[in-house]
Amino acid sequence: MPSASYFRVGDNVELWRVTEFLGVLVACVILFEQVLHKVEHVSHKYPKYHEMLSKVYRELMILGFIGLGVKMVKEVSLVSGDGKNILAFQVADLAIFILALALIIQAICVFTLLRSTNRAMDRDELVKTNDLLEVVMQHQLLLQNQSCFWRFWPWGDGMSSSHLGIKGKRLTFSAARYDDMVTMRTLRHYFLRRYKLSQLFPFAKYLRQAQDNQITHMIDVEVSAWILLVLIAWALDSATVLLEDLNDEVERHAVVSIFLIFSWVLTLLHWFVSWYLSSAIRRIRATAGYNDRQRMVECLRKISLEEMQLATNERGTDAVECMQRIQEQQEALQLKNEKTLYFTHDTGFQLIEGWLKKCCNRARDERQGGDASTAVELENGHQEPLPPLPQVTITGFSRKGIHFVVKFLLMLNGFYFALMCQCVLYEMGEVYTVFGPVPAFMIPMPLLINMVIFQPKIFRNFILVSSIFSVDVTTLSEVISHFSESMELRSDFVAVLTQSMKDKGQTVADLHLEFVNKDPTKSGFIEIEDLRVVLHHFGCHVPYFRFNGIAKLLFREQKLSMHKLSA
Repeated sequence: MPSASYFRVGDNVELWRVTEFLGVLVACVILFEQVLHKVEHVSHKYPKYHEMLSKVYRELMILGFIGLGVKMVKEVSLVSGDGKNILAFQVADLAIFILALALIIQAICVFTLLRSTNRAMDRDELVKTNDLLEVVMQHQLLLQNQSCFWRFWPWGDGMSSSHLGIKGKRLTFSAARYDDMVTMRTLRHYFLRRYKLSQLFPFAKYLRQAQDNQITHMIDVEVSAWILLVLIAWALDSATVLLEDLNDEVERHAVVSIFLIFSWVLTLLHWFVSWYLSSAIRRIRATAGYNDRQRMVECLRKISLEEMQLATNERGTDAVECMQRIQEQQEALQLKNEKTLYFTHDTGFQLIEGWLKKCCNRARDERQGGDASTAVELENGHQEPLPPLPQVTITGFSRKGIHFVVKFLLMLNGFYFALMCQCVLYEMGEVYTVFGPVPAFMIPMPLLINMVIFQPKIFRNFILVSSIFSVDVTTLSEVISHFSESMELRSDFVAVLTQSMKDKGQTVADLHLEFVNKDPTKSGFIEIEDLRVVLHHFGCHVPYFRFNGIAKLLFREQKLSMHKLSA
């Protein structure tokens, strides 16, 4: 239509009006460019955030190209600019953009909520198993001396905490915290034995790096996931039409009803996946020798003895060589597996292809009477024999399958958010007026439950379970690089600190005084984080996790002890 044309300035719109809005838009563009420049500068320090920002850019660019295409189609009058088809197209386009933003918000939320857990896991790895065993023994002794009321109180184990002293230091931990520490120590020991890795291997760093890599993968939606999402959208539409016919409802009311059902079914799916992965962790833990809290001391004593045997005269250079050897073996195994797959970049299609091949191989083996044990050998294969180690069997577990499910749950939660914005939000006022505040609050509540409660737990347990069953070659390579850099920093640690103190005119007495100030109880011990802060003040600028890695190398190789634990 001529009145709506973008190319008839001076006819259907005045030039001065266009120039006026051009100035406003230019000011907005300049403002946004400055803000994004600052955000990019900050995100360069954190690769995962930078990748998420790039994802937003891609979605905005796609949205812009689609919007430009729609304007051109309307300009040549191929479709009516006010028709329902073009409106539905723009609604769907916006839904995809909201879904992409929801994926990024969920990824940031998961990463933020796991930060404290990762810091605690990194601190715990600094503690030797012997020291942890000593603390647990004192904890159990304290529980034995508790009154019968607290010992048999149903919630006492979760609520009670023990105040333990180690060489003058008083520690406060709950029973659940001890259980988590022993569980992680058991899983770490099982992982190192399974893949014959060095005792100096930074297991906490490996898990943290695997989390970072997987979080960035979670925001990349695969073709198979898009196809499945479209099928679910059609299923929701069919359910809406069916509800309209059965209850004689208008469409907007039926959409709200179906949306509520979908949201709580999605929450139920999150709970089931969380329960499944938690049970998998318990199965692995039991296989590794820790199946209940009553066997904490026995399990830690066994791990301590085995670590002493394996860590004899172990050096950092030997650890790097061991890691590189395992990396080469896993790369060869991964390359062999990828050669048998056509869809190497889509997990959903890989699952379908693998299932079809398994069915074909099973049928061929039944005809030929063959044995399918070779596939199991490839999955757990190593070129060097491992010490006798019990194998973990988890019913229905598939690393790729669980990976696809976890990613798709994240995508469904984002789709749920897009539907809520476009299909339900405008009905909230009527829902509140007719049904009250509780039903109105029930609409967004599943989104918060899934994002804040279930997703961090699902993601953490998925990383733990998948790490036990297979080594991520990319993550292992990054950990090796980080470990090598920590060794170099350890070598230059004293020299850098001494030179910095000399440049600032500081002395060893000043350093000692700072240590004394950080120890008000005069126990002779300080927190690892306090040590890092003091050294940072004296010129040793090392990030938190990097400092822990250097401290671990120093204490483990030089046979020093670290007795201070942090709650």
